Amino acid sequence: MDRQNQGPTCFLRWTVQKVAHQLYAVAATNNGFDYDFVGNFGTLTEANKAGRQYVCDRSHTLIKRNTLEMEAA
Repeated sequence: MDRQNQGPTCFLRWTVQKVAHQLYAVAATNNGFDYDFVGNFGTLTEANKAGRQYVCDRSHTLIKRNTLEMEAA
């Protein structure tokens, strides 16, 4: 079995919700159930950029942790 098949499945997604005039709330998940609050942003563009960045950072963290766990095993 190769390394790609050994790791857990990740479900990375973010949501943007308009909460007021020029105010967007961003939340993100890595399992599809539990969401982390990312922040409030003034434009839709900023909100989506923050969501993408959060998911990217989170995926790199998860990949690195899984790689270290496999190397330790």
